[in-house]
Amino acid sequence: MDGLLDILKEIKINRRIGSEAGKLVEPFIGKSGEFSFSPIEVSNTFSSRQGELYKGGKTILAKIVGTDLMCNILFSKEENEWINGLALGNEFSCRVKVLQFDRLYDRVVFGEVLESDELELAKPEPQPSPIAEKLEDISTNEQIRQKSGRVELDEDFERERFRLLNLLTETIKRKPQVFAASYSENAPDKKGMGREKTLSREEAEDLSSIVFKGIWGSIIIFFSIGGYMSGKLLYGIIPSLIGFYLLKPALKKLKPHFKKLKENNKNDKGGFYSMIFAFVLLAISYSAESKIVHIFLFGTAGYLFFTFFKKKLAENYEKY
Repeated sequence: MDGLLDILKEIKINRRIGSEAGKLVEPFIGKSGEFSFSPIEVSNTFSSRQGELYKGGKTILAKIVGTDLMCNILFSKEENEWINGLALGNEFSCRVKVLQFDRLYDRVVFGEVLESDELELAKPEPQPSPIAEKLEDISTNEQIRQKSGRVELDEDFERERFRLLNLLTETIKRKPQVFAASYSENAPDKKGMGREKTLSREEAEDLSSIVFKGIWGSIIIFFSIGGYMSGKLLYGIIPSLIGFYLLKPALKKLKPHFKKLKENNKNDKGGFYSMIFAFVLLAISYSAESKIVHIFLFGTAGYLFFTFFKKKLAENYEKY
Protein backbone atom coordinates (compact mmCIF):
# COMPACT_ATOMS: atom_id res chain seq x y z
CA MET A 1 0.00 0.00 0.00
CA ASP A 2 3.08 2.23 -0.09
CA GLY A 3 2.48 5.13 -2.40
CA LEU A 4 -1.34 4.95 -2.41
CA LEU A 5 -1.73 8.16 -0.39
CA ASP A 6 0.73 9.95 -2.66
CA ILE A 7 -1.27 8.88 -5.71
CA LEU A 8 -4.53 10.06 -4.13
CA LYS A 9 -2.96 13.43 -3.24
CA GLU A 10 -1.61 13.84 -6.79
CA ILE A 11 -5.08 13.08 -8.23
CA LYS A 12 -6.68 15.72 -6.01
CA ILE A 13 -4.07 18.42 -6.64
CA ASN A 14 -3.93 17.98 -10.43
CA ARG A 15 -7.67 17.35 -10.72
CA ARG A 16 -7.29 14.21 -12.79
CA ILE A 17 -10.34 13.09 -14.76
CA GLY A 18 -12.10 9.91 -13.68
CA SER A 19 -10.56 7.58 -16.29
CA GLU A 20 -7.00 8.74 -15.59
CA ALA A 21 -7.49 8.54 -11.83
CA GLY A 22 -8.95 5.05 -12.13
CA LYS A 23 -5.88 3.87 -14.07
CA LEU A 24 -3.55 5.31 -11.39
CA VAL A 25 -5.41 3.55 -8.56
CA GLU A 26 -5.92 0.27 -10.45
CA PRO A 27 -2.52 -1.28 -9.41
CA PHE A 28 -3.55 -0.99 -5.72
CA ILE A 29 -6.95 -2.71 -6.07
CA GLY A 30 -7.08 -5.82 -3.85
CA LYS A 31 -4.13 -4.76 -1.73
CA SER A 32 -4.67 -4.20 2.02
CA GLY A 33 -3.19 -1.99 4.72
CA GLU A 34 -3.98 -0.35 8.09
CA PHE A 35 -5.08 3.28 8.20
CA SER A 36 -6.58 5.70 10.74
CA PHE A 37 -9.86 7.36 9.85
CA SER A 38 -12.07 10.15 11.17
CA PRO A 39 -15.76 9.31 10.49
CA ILE A 40 -17.97 12.05 9.03
CA GLU A 41 -21.16 10.24 7.99
CA VAL A 42 -22.63 6.73 8.32
CA SER A 43 -25.16 5.17 5.93
CA ASN A 44 -26.65 1.76 5.29
CA THR A 45 -25.30 -0.42 2.46
CA PHE A 46 -28.26 -1.78 0.57
CA SER A 47 -26.31 -3.10 -2.43
CA SER A 48 -22.75 -3.14 -3.61
CA ARG A 49 -20.77 -3.96 -6.72
CA GLN A 50 -18.57 -6.10 -4.50
CA GLY A 51 -21.25 -8.78 -4.17
CA GLU A 52 -23.01 -10.03 -1.04
CA LEU A 53 -20.06 -9.51 1.35
CA TYR A 54 -21.00 -5.99 2.39
CA LYS A 55 -24.77 -6.10 1.68
CA GLY A 56 -26.80 -5.09 4.74
CA GLY A 57 -23.76 -3.54 6.40
CA LYS A 58 -22.66 0.07 6.88
CA THR A 59 -20.80 2.54 4.70
CA ILE A 60 -18.72 5.18 6.50
CA LEU A 61 -17.72 8.42 4.80
CA ALA A 62 -14.43 9.33 6.51
CA LYS A 63 -11.29 11.41 6.23
CA ILE A 64 -7.91 9.70 6.27
CA VAL A 65 -6.11 10.97 9.37
CA GLY A 66 -3.14 13.22 8.58
CA THR A 67 -4.52 14.16 5.15
CA ASP A 68 -7.44 16.02 3.62
CA LEU A 69 -8.41 12.97 1.54
CA MET A 70 -11.97 11.66 1.70
CA CYS A 71 -12.88 7.98 1.33
CA ASN A 72 -15.69 5.47 1.71
CA ILE A 73 -15.28 2.36 3.88
CA LEU A 74 -17.61 -0.64 3.49
CA PHE A 75 -18.23 -2.87 6.53
CA SER A 76 -20.08 -6.18 6.77
CA LYS A 77 -23.32 -6.45 8.74
CA GLU A 78 -21.42 -8.14 11.59
CA GLU A 79 -19.89 -4.73 12.44
CA ASN A 80 -23.21 -2.83 12.48
CA GLU A 81 -23.45 -2.82 16.30
CA TRP A 82 -19.92 -1.46 16.70
CA ILE A 83 -20.49 1.23 14.07
CA ASN A 84 -23.79 2.31 15.65
CA GLY A 85 -21.90 3.04 18.87
CA LEU A 86 -19.15 4.93 17.00
CA ALA A 87 -19.27 8.69 17.57
CA LEU A 88 -18.66 10.97 14.59
CA GLY A 89 -15.30 12.66 14.78
CA ASN A 90 -13.71 9.97 16.95
CA GLU A 91 -10.73 8.48 15.16
CA PHE A 92 -10.41 4.73 14.70
CA SER A 93 -7.94 2.43 13.03
CA CYS A 94 -8.68 -0.69 11.03
CA ARG A 95 -7.22 -2.86 8.32
CA VAL A 96 -8.87 -2.27 4.91
CA LYS A 97 -8.33 -3.22 1.28
CA VAL A 98 -8.77 -1.12 -1.84
CA LEU A 99 -11.97 -2.02 -3.69
CA GLN A 100 -12.26 0.66 -6.39
CA PHE A 101 -12.00 4.36 -7.20
CA ASP A 102 -15.28 6.27 -7.18
CA ARG A 103 -15.04 8.40 -10.34
CA LEU A 104 -18.22 10.31 -9.49
CA TYR A 105 -16.93 11.71 -6.15
CA ASP A 106 -13.19 11.30 -6.93
CA ARG A 107 -12.42 9.26 -3.84
CA VAL A 108 -11.15 5.82 -3.07
CA VAL A 109 -13.45 3.07 -1.76
CA PHE A 110 -12.08 0.77 0.95
CA GLY A 111 -13.53 -2.43 2.24
CA GLU A 112 -13.19 -4.14 5.62
CA VAL A 113 -10.70 -6.99 5.48
CA LEU A 114 -12.75 -10.07 6.31
CA GLU A 115 -11.58 -13.33 7.85
CA SER A 116 -11.83 -15.07 4.47
CA ASP A 117 -9.45 -12.47 2.98
CA GLU A 118 -6.96 -13.01 5.83
CA LEU A 119 -7.11 -16.79 5.39
CA GLU A 120 -6.53 -16.40 1.67
CA LEU A 121 -3.56 -14.11 2.28
CA ALA A 122 -2.12 -16.47 4.89
CA LYS A 123 -2.54 -19.54 2.68
CA PRO A 124 0.85 -20.45 1.14
CA GLU A 125 1.08 -20.80 -2.58
CA PRO A 126 1.40 -24.45 -3.65
CA GLN A 127 4.83 -25.32 -4.93
CA PRO A 128 4.80 -27.49 -8.04
CA SER A 129 6.48 -30.85 -7.59
CA PRO A 130 9.35 -31.89 -9.90
CA ILE A 131 7.18 -34.66 -11.36
CA ALA A 132 4.41 -32.19 -12.16
CA GLU A 133 6.93 -29.82 -13.76
CA LYS A 134 8.32 -32.68 -15.84
CA LEU A 135 4.85 -33.78 -16.94
CA GLU A 136 4.01 -30.18 -17.85
CA ASP A 137 7.20 -29.91 -19.91
CA ILE A 138 6.37 -33.18 -21.68
CA SER A 139 2.84 -31.95 -22.39
CA THR A 140 4.18 -28.63 -23.70
CA ASN A 141 6.69 -30.37 -25.96
CA GLU A 142 3.98 -32.70 -27.26
CA GLN A 143 1.73 -29.74 -28.04
CA ILE A 144 4.58 -27.98 -29.86
CA ARG A 145 5.33 -31.16 -31.85
CA GLN A 146 1.66 -31.63 -32.77
CA LYS A 147 1.40 -27.99 -33.78
CA SER A 148 4.50 -28.21 -35.96
CA GLY A 149 3.11 -31.41 -37.52
CA ARG A 150 -0.15 -29.65 -38.31
CA VAL A 151 1.79 -26.75 -39.83
CA GLU A 152 3.74 -29.16 -42.05
CA LEU A 153 0.50 -30.91 -43.09
CA ASP A 154 -1.11 -27.55 -43.82
CA GLU A 155 1.88 -26.53 -45.94
CA ASP A 156 1.78 -29.83 -47.87
CA PHE A 157 -1.97 -29.50 -48.42
CA GLU A 158 -1.61 -25.90 -49.60
CA ARG A 159 1.23 -26.88 -51.97
CA GLU A 160 -0.82 -29.76 -53.44
CA ARG A 161 -3.90 -27.55 -53.82
CA PHE A 162 -1.85 -24.92 -55.65
CA ARG A 163 -0.41 -27.58 -57.99
CA LEU A 164 -3.88 -28.96 -58.81
CA LEU A 165 -5.23 -25.48 -59.51
CA ASN A 166 -2.37 -24.79 -61.91
CA LEU A 167 -2.97 -28.13 -63.65
CA LEU A 168 -6.69 -27.41 -63.98
CA THR A 169 -5.99 -23.94 -65.39
CA GLU A 170 -3.58 -25.31 -68.00
CA THR A 171 -6.11 -28.03 -68.98
CA ILE A 172 -8.87 -25.47 -69.52
CA LYS A 173 -6.66 -23.21 -71.62
CA ARG A 174 -5.34 -26.08 -73.78
CA LYS A 175 -7.24 -26.96 -77.01
CA PRO A 176 -8.60 -30.50 -77.39
CA GLN A 177 -6.16 -32.72 -79.31
CA VAL A 178 -8.90 -34.60 -81.22
CA PHE A 179 -10.31 -31.47 -82.78
CA ALA A 180 -7.03 -29.63 -83.17
CA ALA A 181 -7.19 -29.75 -86.98
CA SER A 182 -10.61 -28.15 -87.37
CA TYR A 183 -10.86 -26.31 -84.08
CA SER A 184 -9.12 -23.14 -85.22
CA GLU A 185 -11.02 -23.04 -88.51
CA ASN A 186 -14.49 -23.38 -87.02
CA ALA A 187 -13.85 -21.42 -83.86
CA PRO A 188 -15.73 -18.13 -83.81
CA ASP A 189 -13.81 -14.91 -83.69
CA LYS A 190 -13.40 -13.89 -80.05
CA LYS A 191 -13.39 -10.23 -80.94
CA GLY A 192 -16.77 -10.54 -82.60
CA MET A 193 -18.43 -12.71 -79.97
CA GLY A 194 -21.02 -11.21 -77.69
CA ARG A 195 -21.19 -7.84 -79.41
CA GLU A 196 -22.70 -6.40 -82.54
CA LYS A 197 -20.76 -4.47 -85.13
CA THR A 198 -21.14 -0.75 -84.54
CA LEU A 199 -20.90 1.87 -87.29
CA SER A 200 -18.84 5.00 -87.01
CA ARG A 201 -20.38 8.38 -87.58
CA GLU A 202 -18.94 8.64 -91.12
CA GLU A 203 -20.20 5.16 -92.05
CA ALA A 204 -23.68 5.96 -90.71
CA GLU A 205 -23.83 9.20 -92.70
CA ASP A 206 -22.62 7.38 -95.86
CA LEU A 207 -25.26 4.67 -95.41
CA SER A 208 -28.06 7.20 -94.92
CA SER A 209 -26.95 9.03 -98.09
CA ILE A 210 -27.01 5.75 -100.10
CA VAL A 211 -30.51 4.93 -98.83
CA PHE A 212 -31.75 8.45 -99.64
CA LYS A 213 -30.34 8.32 -103.19
CA GLY A 214 -31.70 4.81 -103.74
CA ILE A 215 -35.24 5.88 -102.79
CA TRP A 216 -35.18 8.86 -105.15
CA GLY A 217 -33.60 6.76 -107.93
CA SER A 218 -36.37 4.17 -107.64
CA ILE A 219 -39.07 6.87 -107.78
CA ILE A 220 -37.52 8.51 -110.87
CA ILE A 221 -37.16 5.17 -112.69
CA PHE A 222 -40.80 4.37 -111.88
CA PHE A 223 -41.94 7.63 -113.52
CA SER A 224 -39.61 7.03 -116.50
CA ILE A 225 -41.63 3.89 -117.38
CA GLY A 226 -44.57 6.18 -118.08
CA GLY A 227 -42.48 8.05 -120.62
CA TYR A 228 -41.57 4.83 -122.41
CA MET A 229 -45.16 3.59 -122.42
CA SER A 230 -46.48 6.92 -123.76
CA GLY A 231 -44.04 6.87 -126.66
CA LYS A 232 -42.06 9.90 -125.44
CA LEU A 233 -38.56 8.41 -125.42
CA LEU A 234 -36.87 11.58 -124.19
CA TYR A 235 -39.05 11.61 -121.06
CA GLY A 236 -38.15 7.95 -120.54
CA ILE A 237 -34.39 7.88 -121.26
CA ILE A 238 -33.30 10.98 -119.26
CA PRO A 239 -35.14 10.03 -116.02
CA SER A 240 -33.90 6.45 -116.44
CA LEU A 241 -30.27 7.60 -116.61
CA ILE A 242 -30.73 9.87 -113.58
CA GLY A 243 -32.47 7.09 -111.66
CA PHE A 244 -29.78 4.49 -112.42
CA TYR A 245 -27.09 7.04 -111.44
CA LEU A 246 -28.75 7.52 -108.07
CA LEU A 247 -29.25 3.76 -107.64
CA LYS A 248 -25.63 2.88 -108.46
CA PRO A 249 -24.25 3.21 -104.85
CA ALA A 250 -27.15 1.13 -103.50
CA LEU A 251 -26.61 -1.56 -106.13
CA LYS A 252 -22.91 -1.76 -105.22
CA LYS A 253 -23.85 -2.11 -101.57
CA LEU A 254 -26.34 -4.88 -102.37
CA LYS A 255 -24.03 -6.73 -104.75
CA PRO A 256 -22.93 -9.35 -102.12
CA HIS A 257 -26.60 -10.02 -101.32
CA PHE A 258 -27.37 -10.54 -105.04
CA LYS A 259 -24.55 -13.11 -105.23
CA LYS A 260 -25.97 -14.96 -102.28
CA LEU A 261 -29.44 -14.83 -103.87
CA LYS A 262 -27.98 -16.21 -107.10
CA GLU A 263 -26.42 -19.11 -105.17
CA ASN A 264 -29.75 -19.80 -103.49
CA ASN A 265 -31.50 -19.85 -106.89
CA LYS A 266 -29.38 -22.83 -107.83
CA ASN A 267 -31.55 -24.83 -105.47
CA ASP A 268 -34.64 -23.81 -107.52
CA LYS A 269 -35.42 -27.18 -109.04
CA GLY A 270 -36.98 -26.89 -112.48
CA GLY A 271 -36.57 -23.07 -112.62
CA PHE A 272 -40.09 -22.54 -111.27
CA TYR A 273 -39.58 -18.91 -110.21
CA SER A 274 -37.74 -18.00 -113.42
CA MET A 275 -40.61 -19.25 -115.54
CA ILE A 276 -43.21 -17.32 -113.51
CA PHE A 277 -41.15 -14.12 -113.85
CA ALA A 278 -40.77 -14.71 -117.64
CA PHE A 279 -44.55 -15.11 -118.10
CA VAL A 280 -45.18 -11.90 -116.10
CA LEU A 281 -42.75 -9.94 -118.28
CA LEU A 282 -44.29 -11.42 -121.43
CA ALA A 283 -47.79 -10.32 -120.33
CA ILE A 284 -46.61 -6.81 -119.51
CA SER A 285 -44.80 -6.47 -122.87
CA TYR A 286 -48.04 -7.00 -124.81
CA SER A 287 -49.81 -4.29 -122.78
CA ALA A 288 -47.07 -1.68 -123.35
CA GLU A 289 -47.86 1.03 -125.89
CA SER A 290 -44.20 1.87 -126.58
CA LYS A 291 -42.42 -0.44 -128.99
CA ILE A 292 -39.10 0.00 -127.17
CA VAL A 293 -40.62 -1.07 -123.87
CA HIS A 294 -42.41 -3.93 -125.61
CA ILE A 295 -39.18 -5.10 -127.28
CA PHE A 296 -37.20 -4.79 -123.98
CA LEU A 297 -39.70 -6.77 -121.90
CA PHE A 298 -40.27 -9.33 -124.65
CA GLY A 299 -36.50 -9.83 -125.06
CA THR A 300 -36.02 -10.28 -121.31
CA ALA A 301 -38.78 -12.86 -121.18
CA GLY A 302 -37.27 -14.63 -124.21
CA TYR A 303 -33.85 -14.69 -122.53
CA LEU A 304 -35.34 -16.31 -119.43
CA PHE A 305 -37.13 -18.92 -121.58
CA PHE A 306 -33.90 -19.59 -123.49
CA THR A 307 -31.78 -20.10 -120.33
CA PHE A 308 -34.48 -22.36 -118.86
CA PHE A 309 -34.64 -24.67 -121.88
CA LYS A 310 -30.86 -24.63 -122.27
CA LYS A 311 -30.44 -25.77 -118.70
CA LYS A 312 -33.02 -28.51 -119.13
CA LEU A 313 -31.38 -29.79 -122.30
CA ALA A 314 -27.99 -29.87 -120.58
CA GLU A 315 -29.42 -31.81 -117.63
CA ASN A 316 -31.11 -34.34 -119.94
CA TYR A 317 -27.94 -34.73 -121.98
CA GLU A 318 -25.89 -35.49 -118.85
CA LYS A 319 -28.57 -37.83 -117.58
CA TYR A 320 -29.05 -39.91 -120.71
